[in-house]
Amino acid sequence: MQHQAIDLNNLSSKEVYFLLTSLVVPRPIAWISTVDKNGVSNLAPFSYFNGMCSDPPLVSVAIGDNRDGPKDSFRAIEETGIFCINLVEAHHAEAMHESSGAFPPEVSEFDVAQVSSVPCDTISCIRVADARAAFECRLVDVHRYGNKKKINLVVAEVIRVHMANDIVMPDQKMANQEAMQVVGRLGDGAYALLQTPFRMPSVKVPRRNPEGTTS
Repeated sequence: MQHQAIDLNNLSSKEVYFLLTSLVVPRPIAWISTVDKNGVSNLAPFSYFNGMCSDPPLVSVAIGDNRDGPKDSFRAIEETGIFCINLVEAHHAEAMHESSGAFPPEVSEFDVAQVSSVPCDTISCIRVADARAAFECRLVDVHRYGNKKKINLVVAEVIRVHMANDIVMPDQKMANQEAMQVVGRLGDGAYALLQTPFRMPSVKVPRRNPEGTTS
């Protein structure tokens, strides 16, 4: 098998972006809803999103600045210290894409994309009404990176999870992934659906006794 070796120092930031986002796939999408200090709601998707740990339950989302400063979502998160992550499924795809536009701060993407909302339980925020899974989050920390364009790595604690009854596993506090149609982000404007998950058993390594034998 032959390979190309690519030195990222020789690429522009735009070329690096397209290269990495075409290889780090699929990426889960955090459809973030916020309400800023003026009461304006915001809804926008971010795919540099993942879980960090379960004790405490932490997630991370990277939100890059616009050319003229912080995006509305990050500004509201810094102002209020709270936000909600809504998971994107197939029926949300068009609305999610519509909400990614760089609208003025006074414009709510809930209105633009015609997305209904309901209040969160534990934070003064709203969530997507028909999202079958959502996380109410409280800001823990922000780490700033980047050269020409600043990237804000938001670390947050999940304090409440909402799951629709039809995706809850019987007798378990977990989601039935086969019942969901989660959308993942690929590169170059492409997306993917979680449709055919497969399972493999845990690897069992023989335990080594003090005498050097295994059991």
